Order: sequence, then C-alpha cells, then structure tokens
Amino acid sequence: MMELFCRSAKHVFRPYVQDVAPSSFASAVAHFLNCVFGSQPTSNGRVSPVQGESPVAEEPKKSKKGKKKFGGSSSTSTGSYFNGRKVSDAWNKFSAVDFWKKLRADCESYYGFEIEQESPVTFFEKFAVSKMAVLRRFCVVVGIQLVAKNFNLDSSKARLPFSDEDVYNMVPIVKHVHKKSHDASNLFLAGQTKMQQGHLRDGYEHVAEALNLMNSVYGSLHEDMAACLRVLARIAYILGEPGEAFVHQHKAVFTSERCLGLDHAQTITDYIQLAHFTFANLRIGASLRILYRARYLLLLAFGEEHPLMSQIDANIGCILYAVNQHDLALKYLESAKKLHEASMSGNKNLKTAIIYHLLARVNSNRGDFRQSLQMEREAFNIYSNTFGPNHEKTKESGEHMKHFTHEAVKFQKRINQASATCCSTGKSKEKLADVITQPLPHPSITTILEILNILNGIIFISVPKKTEEAEQKGATAIKQEPEDDVDLD
Repeated sequence: MMELFCRSAKHVFRPYVQDVAPSSFASAVAHFLNCVFGSQPTSNGRVSPVQGESPVAEEPKKSKKGKKKFGGSSSTSTGSYFNGRKVSDAWNKFSAVDFWKKLRADCESYYGFEIEQESPVTFFEKFAVSKMAVLRRFCVVVGIQLVAKNFNLDSSKARLPFSDEDVYNMVPIVKHVHKKSHDASNLFLAGQTKMQQGHLRDGYEHVAEALNLMNSVYGSLHEDMAACLRVLARIAYILGEPGEAFVHQHKAVFTSERCLGLDHAQTITDYIQLAHFTFANLRIGASLRILYRARYLLLLAFGEEHPLMSQIDANIGCILYAVNQHDLALKYLESAKKLHEASMSGNKNLKTAIIYHLLARVNSNRGDFRQSLQMEREAFNIYSNTFGPNHEKTKESGEHMKHFTHEAVKFQKRINQASATCCSTGKSKEKLADVITQPLPHPSITTILEILNILNGIIFISVPKKTEEAEQKGATAIKQEPEDDVDLD
C-alpha cells in the first residue's frame, strides 16, 4: 500500500511542479508535503500554519529588473514566462482535499484499486503505514532532498510540519538501463546453473571468475559485483567454510552500502545474511548488533509491517534464546509470529512451524508449560499436514508435546505439595528450585544454526561420496586470504 500511495502521489506531483518557477520550488514543494502529511486545509484552500510559524506558500518576491518574455523574469503571476516556459502561482491554491481527490482518481484509473478512505490520515491508520517511511519513499521517487532533521508528522501536534527551509534540493530522476559486461554475466549465469545442478565447486569457480572479470570492467564497486559476492558467501557457507563466507558477505554489504544506499532493501537483506555468517563464526554479540541495525533501518525505511521484519525478529529471538535471554527472545518471537501470519494471510509453512517450536522452547524454559504445549501443538499440526504422521519432524514434535505434558503435570503436583506443606507447617520457605522442573536440554550451536538456515532460506545439498571424491580430484583447493576480515567485536 505504501508503494501504491507513493506512485500515485508521484503522478499528482509531476504536473503540480511543472508550472512552478524555479524561485518558488522550495515553497511549492513544502506546500505539497504539508498537503500530504499536514492537517486538513482551512476554508481558503491553504494548510493552516502552526501558531508562531509563517506559512510557506508566500508570494515570491518580484525581481527588481523587469525583463522581457525570454529574459529570465522571476515573476510568477498567472500567464508569465520563465526562459520560454509558462509559469504560474496555481500551486498556491492547491489544498489537501485537491491532493486526495486526484490521488484517489489516479489510483483507480491507473492501478484499478479504489481507495475508500476520505483522507490520508485514515488511510495511514487503516493500513498501518508509517508516515516517515512514506515520506522517505516519496522523496526518493520524485528526487526531493530534505534537510536532515526530525520531522513531526503527527497531524494532531504539527499542522505545518514542513517549511521552505526544509527543502534542500531537487534532483532529476532518470530511468536508464545499466550496462553489463556480457562475458561476466554469462559466467555468473553459468555459475548459478552449476549450483542448481548440485556442482557447488564448479559454480564457485565460475562465479569467482565472473567477479574478477567484473572487477576489471567496472572497477571496485558495482551492483553486479555485490550479487557475485553474495553467491560466493552462500556457496562457501554450504561447503562448510563459515570464515570465508563471512569475508565475502562483508564485502557484499560494503558494496551494497556504497552502490544502493544504507536504507535499501537489498542492503538490509545483506545485513541479515552477514549476521547469520557472523553467528556461524561464534561471534554472537556482533551478530546481534548487526540484526539490531538491520531492524532499525527496515523500521525507518519501510515501517513495522514489512514482511522482512518477521525474519529479522525470528533471527533475533533465536539468537537470544541461544544465550538464555528468554524474556527478550519471547518478545521478538511473538512479534515474528504475528508479522509472519499477517504476511502469509493465514497460511502456515515450515517457517511458521519453526517459530512456533521456538516459542514452545522459550516458554518451557520460562516455566510456562501450558503455553509451550499450545505452541508445540501448532507446530505439530503444520508438520503433520505438510509431511505426514511418519516424518522425522512430526515424530520429533510429538515427543516434545509428550515432554511438555509430562512436565506440566509434575510442575502442578509440586506446586500443590508446596502449598500443602506451607499450610500445614505455616512456613513459606520452600525453595523455588524444588518446585520448578527441569526444562528441555539447552540446544547446541549446531541446532541453532540449523534453525537459522531454515529461517534464512539456506538449503544444504547432500552429495554422494563418489561424486564428491571425483570433484575433489579434478578441482584445485580454494584458498582465501583473510586480509580483508574486519573485527566487528
């Protein structure tokens, strides 16, 4: 919905700004943003300013030198010209009602979607869209550069959040096709084909050769090079070389930050993979910091309801569970479950089952066996419907359910015995350790990595021994110098 809103707003903004004189660009852009994110207009069609602030849509000052039609006059009166282009001050009469009417009409005619809400405020509330995320996306689409500061977009507190001083610049947005290296692209596609066929070593060599060729053609920074580094990191991780995977993924993150920006969706995805490989190298604190940074960037750029947020929260919850931070892990896993179910529209898959299983384990360690039994039953139903009753995952989930049921009964008996003892003796010094039962054994790092692999979509391929020995004889060993490794701790 955010993308639909921003694209329709772009179609409204372009004809709005075409007739504006260059000297009035800042005021016109600020006025348009106030119509989108500010309060409703007053009777004269202008957004009412906050008390003590001057309105941004002021009449621009006329030039002292009266020049002719093509002489560069800065007058913005109706029907005047600037460098052969007709300009007017019609933007001064543009209101929030006009914007919303045009946006609804454009959305229905261009995309075939009817917006039923009567104002932007109700639209943002209905679809839980972040105003800051919409502002960021709209500025990127139309080329508006704003001053870096905190904008109060709460319409109940700030009726005029933008002024002409907040508009720093406007840059042209031009669509173009990126030129690609033909040979490097063919090598990269050949490497991906080898990966899909199960020949990981051959695929690694093809992608590495494509990366070297791109480095000669493009230089050190290019989007295609980041894609190659991502593939190399994933192959190295699957082949059991987490250190090498971390080096490649760290370079991919660096390239994405420089080429795409810090708040780009691909950069955030690269952060998640980097955190995964960092945890595989037993640098747990650094992996958590990377995930927190990815979550902050995603929240800032796309809002809380983005589907990728559930993956980040599930990763954070899993790692916190591994380090015995059960209360924080429960908070993030509950958020991941809620967002994942919302993004799947009620459908449940293996990732949903993994989240339910993690919730069951965390609740078990917290002593809430009733809730853990309920969560594990949900995971059992998903495994049973997906794999059948005889699958290993289904049987394992059934064993967990039996354990939780047994521990819940023991826990209730001990509580009853402790209560009876306290009532008979009049003493309430029963030790808590004698009441709380022992939870499931704490999972190993290997088990946590298996869960992270499922959450992040990494699949291991079992290669027969004969095929693996044949590949090792015909291929040379791959060596990676650790000179670019950066200590994140």
